[in-house]
Amino acid sequence: MNCTTKKISNIASIVSGVYASVVPDGDVAYLQMGDFLKGYGACAASKVHATGKVQANLLEKGNILFACKGSRYLAVTYNEDVPAVASTVFFVLKVKKNNSINPEYLCWYLNQPTIKTFFRSIDQGTGVPVIKKMYIENLEIPIPDGDTQRKIVELSNLSDREFQLRSAIAEKKHLLLNQKLMNLIE
Repeated sequence: MNCTTKKISNIASIVSGVYASVVPDGDVAYLQMGDFLKGYGACAASKVHATGKVQANLLEKGNILFACKGSRYLAVTYNEDVPAVASTVFFVLKVKKNNSINPEYLCWYLNQPTIKTFFRSIDQGTGVPVIKKMYIENLEIPIPDGDTQRKIVELSNLSDREFQLRSAIAEKKHLLLNQKLMNLIE
């Protein structure tokens, strides 16, 4: 397969998430790591007011949120219609126009175990590990043709969906078995 390799800084701009005070009556979702660990995304996010700083940093579809603080180094492609801003736990990668990279492919690549292992080898900080922006900017990404990128993303999504379904089936089986066992002793 024919791939080109480019540094992330050549294909995307990287900005830090913003710090904002959470308020109950806010009008913009404030995305934090916990929102993605629970699988809810912007739906469960805290809210902030749409100040100038927040408005200037609103997420766009296709932006990639990369958790640069903590030890998970999760990357998520933002594809929601909810006005949202990323908290400071994230770097936001914005793929530059006229690029040959699919944001979802870049996100998939950043979530690969070898890349996460690399980030763990260079993280800094005594309490909460942190990845410096320059390490992400200088990371080289293999970029296959657009059709191959699309196929990789599709297969990855199908694999994730299969995992979710298998987990749900296992959970239901476990509940049914426990219910039958409880019926035996009643």
